[in-house]
Parts: sequence; structure tokens; C-alpha cells
Amino acid sequence: MTMDVARTLSTAVQCAPAGALDTAANRNASAPPRSSMLKSVPVTASWHSSGSPRRSRSARISAESVITGGGERRTSFLGTAVALRKALALPALDLLTPCQLREQRVLIGRIRIVVSSSLQETTAFTHVEQQGRVPHPVPTDPLKVVMMQAFNWDSCKKGGWYKNLKGKAADLADAGVTDIWLPPPSQAADPHGYLPGQLYNMNESRYGNEEELKAMIDEMHKNDIGCLMDLVLNHRSASKQDNQGRWNIYLGGAGNGKLDWGPWALTCDGIYNSGGSGRPDTGEKCAYAPDVDHTNKRVQDELVEWMLWMRHHMGFDGWRFDFVKGYAAEYVTMYSDRTDPTFNVAELWTDMRYENGKLAFDQNAHRQVMCSWIDKTKGRCGCFDFTTKGILQEAVKNNEYWRLRDRDGKPPGLIGWYPRKSVTFIDNHDTGSSQNFWPFPSDQVMQGYAYILTHPGNPCLFYDHYFDWGLKEEIKNLVKLRQRNGVHAKSPVKILAAESDMYVAEVIGTSGSVILKLGPRYDMGKLTPSKGDWRKAASGRNYSVWEKIPVPIPAPLPTFAAGLDAEPLPELARMLLDETSNKEEGAQKGGVGV
Repeated sequence: MTMDVARTLSTAVQCAPAGALDTAANRNASAPPRSSMLKSVPVTASWHSSGSPRRSRSARISAESVITGGGERRTSFLGTAVALRKALALPALDLLTPCQLREQRVLIGRIRIVVSSSLQETTAFTHVEQQGRVPHPVPTDPLKVVMMQAFNWDSCKKGGWYKNLKGKAADLADAGVTDIWLPPPSQAADPHGYLPGQLYNMNESRYGNEEELKAMIDEMHKNDIGCLMDLVLNHRSASKQDNQGRWNIYLGGAGNGKLDWGPWALTCDGIYNSGGSGRPDTGEKCAYAPDVDHTNKRVQDELVEWMLWMRHHMGFDGWRFDFVKGYAAEYVTMYSDRTDPTFNVAELWTDMRYENGKLAFDQNAHRQVMCSWIDKTKGRCGCFDFTTKGILQEAVKNNEYWRLRDRDGKPPGLIGWYPRKSVTFIDNHDTGSSQNFWPFPSDQVMQGYAYILTHPGNPCLFYDHYFDWGLKEEIKNLVKLRQRNGVHAKSPVKILAAESDMYVAEVIGTSGSVILKLGPRYDMGKLTPSKGDWRKAASGRNYSVWEKIPVPIPAPLPTFAAGLDAEPLPELARMLLDETSNKEEGAQKGGVGV
């Protein structure tokens, strides 16, 4: 939000006796009792911008919407602020200063808000020291995201990774990157962070310590880059063994009892011998760490509180959900609703269909799994487009570009069915890097980027390709071309050719159009873009991209005719415009919102 806006909020917070709002849904035998509850929060907001009159909006917030966590969770200013935002339909919140007893300053977008309260108790966030932190950037239009995975499988071995990324923030901003995906930051049983243990402990990560992480995130925010955290919720590594030698005693790392769990927090049917006594798993079982029981209310509440802490204390903007096959999609919805990330994407990696040892042409069942999962989250989370990756790398590797058009004439991956929830990519820390489980052909990587950066979906760059492979300028040029022509997650695609040695498609953006040609065939025949209408904007091995040449805007017509004063025609035009505007406004009021 760039306009000069000032807003102030005031809240009156009334406290009820302990347990006054304790309902059956909130009670949990494993959770400590609440110390106090809110009855309601009457809220009034007023704001003004340059040249506009002061405006106001009011709402009354129920106590249930204020309390963001159960169990030991006390009424907090952060919970109040989250409820304010939702009730008043305001943008996302950012915590700036320490939680105090009577006042807390919050940023909404880049708008300062003061939340005052009569609450007389400390909260879970009183230890947060946020003075001088850089505000979160205004969230990127969800249709115009260009991500980068800002680490690889070996980044944890190099030391000072957060410091390394901090020094690259300006470079990433110049390249047009809007968001970066960061590795799991908590203490873990493995150096990579994917077997997390003490979730509040940021100082035993191989990527750097808590202060280095916050400084790096601040630098990204200064450059209007959002930061997505790799969120590993399916499983958790214990800190201690029980008296039978089973690893099921957990420490949260905060020293206050939060996320200190026992076997009650683990599923009862896991492969890993943890002695879990919770409910059965709601997804696939994990073989390398105990599965967390996401049906447990205390587990949910304490994870939500930690996620909010990561949002507002550490500064993360959104989530990359790891291994979502491991638990039901409804929990991704719940965690997203309660933490309000700016952008969400999940890893839902399933097997593609093969026939006689070769990738089958029809991968509809594969992408349907992702579409169905997204629908189960109520659209709160997208997916990495593994279907597009698998088909695209097979096409460029074997000169089988016919794979890039499905039977309906559309792109054959998730971008053909659910483009705005698709995050396209070439490789990541699992498929490429030093693991190389399913790598894109290394000599054809730029063909891959030419495709995902000119097509719908939300493209994700890989750190290695951009910084280590000598492809920085080539990739940057394609990102700029995409953004210059307004190509976005839902851009229409017209596939003009999909043959063995050539693929041609026109993609329409909001401010221009591009034509992509992939494949070794040199002669495009009648599909060659005409020089008068198109110009080549990018090219490399087996790919070329053209952008449409803008039509010159003609000079304005004279505002008067011979023998007439200069004034009548402009006045008549103004009246006609006003009349048209009034008709359009009336039509909008009587129509159905889109």
C-alpha cells in the first residue's frame, strides 16, 4: 500500500472470570486451564489519505475470534490484533514493538495502528523484542508471484547461509523475485532441518542463528521480498527417551512449557516406534520420525501459536508445507486460516503414470490428485506443479514436444487445470542439487525456464541455477520479459504447435503478449512471428521468445472545430463521460459481484 495513510484503532477489552467461556470444544484433558477469557471487543477504526475525507468503520468481535489458541494460551494483544484485521477486513498484521501491558503497535501493510487495552496480564509474547524491525512488504499480487528456492541440499554445510542470503537481497529484487522460500529454521535431528525438534530454538540451526535469520528477513523486506518458511508439521524429533527407551519426550525450546509434548501428541499407529497414544494418522505414515497427531486440540493450538510467533517475531510471511501427504488437507486449511500467510504452497509429490517403462502421455490422474487436495483445503494452499515438471523434462530430453499439449489443447500439467494455485519449477533440493532424485536435464535447463517464465502458474527459480550455473542474466531477462508483458498465474495460453521437435504457444498478459518456441527445429514456417508486429526478446539453446511490439498511441485530436470556441467540445465530452460513468455505476450496483 503506497498512499499516505494514517489509521488509528482503539479497543475496549473486557475480561471475564476464568473459565467463563470454556466450552466443550475448547476443553482438553491434556491442556492447562486458561487464566482468563475475553467477552467481546468493540472496535472502531478511522483513517484518511491525502485529498480524501476521514472515513471510519466499526465492528464488534466475539471472544472466540480473539483467542487464537487454546490450552495455556492467554488472551494476547496479537490475538486481538488478528481479530481486528479480520473483523475490519484489513490487510495482514505485522508486529513491530514489544508486547506491553497496555499498548502494542502493529503494522497493517505499511499503515501504523495502535491497539490499546485495559488487559492487566502478561502474554506469551512479552519477551518479543521487535523495536525497529522492518515491516513486512505489501503482499505481492497472488497472480504475479515469482519465487526462488533460496537454498539447496548442501546449504546447511556451508556455514553462514543466512548471511549469504542477506547479501543477495538487492540482486534478487533487481531480478524481479517477489518471494523466497527458506529452509526449516528450527533445531533439528538432521543438519537440513527436516527432522525438527525444539521448534522455538533458532540458535542450533546449521543455516545460522536467530539474529542472523531476523537480519536476513529484514533485508529481504527492505527490498520488498516476502519470505516463506519451510514448514515441517507432519513429524517431529524428540529430545529425550521415556523409561522404555522410546523417543517421545519433547522440548519446545522456549523454556516456558510451550510445545513440551509427550506420547499423547503422537499418532498411535506410526511406523516409527514412538509409543504414541494419540489417534490414528490422517495421512501417510512417516518412517524416519514420529507422526504428529493433528487431531489433538492442544497440538493444534500450540503449533498455531508457534506459527504466529514465526510470523510476527521472526518475520516470515508465508508457508511452504512439507510432506502434506502425511496428514489430512483440512489441517492445512485450519493452520492457514489461523495464521493468515500471504502465500501458501505445498509439496504433494506423488508417482506419475508410466507405460512400458516410459512416461505415459495422459497424466490427468496425477494432476487430479493435486486439484482435489487444493479443493479440500478450500483453496487456501497451492501445490508445486510436479506434473508440469515431469512432462516438461521428458519433452525436452527426448524431443517429444507433443507432450506439452493435452487432448483438450491445454497445457498438460496443473497449470492447465488450476493455474493460479500452481507453482511451477525446474528443480528443487530433492529433485536436483546433490540429491538428484529426479533432475531436469542439465543441458536443457534454460528451455525449462523459458517455458515456466512465459506460461501461467507461479514460477519458482532454483538458487543453484541462478547463482551457481552462470545462468543469472539469462533467467533475469526472462523474468523481466514476463513482468513487462504482464504474464501472470492465470494468463490465457494458445498452443499453436506441439510436435516432436517444436512447441509454439502464444501467452497473453495484461500489458502485452509473448510467443514461445521450444525445440531444435529452426524453420517455424507460417508460425514465425512477423517482424512488423513482434520482436525477439530472449533466446538461447533451443528456445526463443518474442514480445508484441506496442502499437503507438496516436496524438490527441484537436479539442475544437473551425468557427467554434475551444470550450464547448471538452464540456460536452465531460458531460458524456459523466453520463456513461453514472450508467456503469448503476449497472455495477444492480449486478452480481464477481
